[in-house]
Amino acid sequence: LDLDSPQWRDCPQLLPKVLIGYVPRGNESAGVYKKNSDAVTTPSCVALCCEQPSCNVVFMFKETCFLIECESDSLCEPVLREEPQFGNNVRMVLVRPVNAGGRWGDISDMPPPVDYSRDKLWFSNNLQDLDMAESSLDKVCMMDCPDHEHCSVATGTCVCDDGYLRNRQGDCISAGNMTAVSALLLSPSRESTESPSSTKVSEGLDSTSKLPVQTLHVSVVSKMVRLPENGAALSAYTIPAELPGGEKYNYEWTLISQPEGSSKGTMTDKNGETLKLSNLSEGVYKFKVAVSGPGVYGEALANVTVMPPKRINRPPVAIVKPASKTVKLPNTGAVLDGSSSYDDDGIIAWHWELQKGPLGYQPYLQDSPTLVLNNLNITGNYTFTLTVEDSDHEKNSTVANITVLQMPDYPPVANAGQDVILYLPHNNVTLNGSLSSDDKVIVNWEWTKSPSDQDKAVDMQKTRTPYLELSNLEEGMYTFILKVTDEADQFDTSTVHVFVKPPTNKPPTANAGKNMTVSLPQTTVLLDGSKSSDDIKIVSWNWEMVRQ
Repeated sequence: LDLDSPQWRDCPQLLPKVLIGYVPRGNESAGVYKKNSDAVTTPSCVALCCEQPSCNVVFMFKETCFLIECESDSLCEPVLREEPQFGNNVRMVLVRPVNAGGRWGDISDMPPPVDYSRDKLWFSNNLQDLDMAESSLDKVCMMDCPDHEHCSVATGTCVCDDGYLRNRQGDCISAGNMTAVSALLLSPSRESTESPSSTKVSEGLDSTSKLPVQTLHVSVVSKMVRLPENGAALSAYTIPAELPGGEKYNYEWTLISQPEGSSKGTMTDKNGETLKLSNLSEGVYKFKVAVSGPGVYGEALANVTVMPPKRINRPPVAIVKPASKTVKLPNTGAVLDGSSSYDDDGIIAWHWELQKGPLGYQPYLQDSPTLVLNNLNITGNYTFTLTVEDSDHEKNSTVANITVLQMPDYPPVANAGQDVILYLPHNNVTLNGSLSSDDKVIVNWEWTKSPSDQDKAVDMQKTRTPYLELSNLEEGMYTFILKVTDEADQFDTSTVHVFVKPPTNKPPTANAGKNMTVSLPQTTVLLDGSKSSDDIKIVSWNWEMVRQ
């Protein structure tokens, strides 16, 4: 079985060997045998076992699949039956040990053959008993060996015909086409079905000499480096560490995959125990090492992961705009903006705190880049702290100050207007106080007579407006007082005088209007003398023609 095949990756404890001619040491008592009629090949039977966590061992009788739930690892331990009737009829694959964390031993560690001739066994040493077992396990066909191979009666495995050797792909080819080294490098996917011996061919040696071929346990520890370091070394470890007699292993390192776009990497000592790497780029490199020696071969994979350079973090910088602000009542709102704060990798958190403020002010401050305040209705100084935090949890803080002022409220200015002169019989007038003013607003208007004029007769109307209407005034001088009040109850007064004079008789002024021109046949015209005036009153009008 090929461990590199994707179908076995979910079975990490699988021993990649098909044990031909082996049966469980405990036979029927090894555990629970579950027959599966859908699987007629060893790989399909193994795939079913991998999918079932309770399955420990696959047992094939000809083309019938049995999934064994073992009672213990020792009862399912494979035992070679050398009797000819077993051979290719029975196969075992060790999928997962019963004990958690356990691993199966190599086939070379399997127990020696056991003589069961005296026991009443599931399989005994005569063909009739095997036929009985066959009747209970269903009759199926015998497995045929591939081209240039034959079944070894001694081992129950397919071996190469004379004059042929098995290459690394697992095929038996003519010995004349293979080198001495390649004859030893057998594929793991086929070594389990191979006889425990293989032909060694080299110049000057007899091609019929036999050399045992065993799996060599090879391991390599994956490495991780971080740029700017761009070199690494991978070392292969073997069990055993060296060959008998101190002979060294042969090493061959190959690059399996590398980061996309990477072409500058350098490999040194590709045929040594330790592979040196340099000029690596960011990404993952995958390497394979093949280790071989007389009669042994093994492979291992390892990764070299090159991490990007570690970022040197710079602390964030907290910025608040504006850093200081004045709020004048009755305004009570303000905005502090911290979104201009910055960091080399980005800010992940903003936190606002009231560092100092008037007694009793306890606002809710939302942790966001912009702080909106709406309740600054107490005069005084406020200090807010903004703390920002970056992705490396480094922090930085800054402050912003807000001053809340009570704006001065000036008293109003009263303006009662200009003094007025009246000539009897005119005895009414309207006083105008609309020129009075205040820095905010006048809320109250009040007209009164001077206390010294309380006995003077006059009719006063609209005394709570800017305009005071007076009538029925008598001859003499009147003094009127205008009082205006603002919303802070601040007030101001202004006085105005009205002089009422006795009648006077000045001559009237006649105004006959404009000269007129009449064109015949029109014979009529209208003369207008309404613009004539008198200090008192015009009582009569008289028109005379002075010339024709």
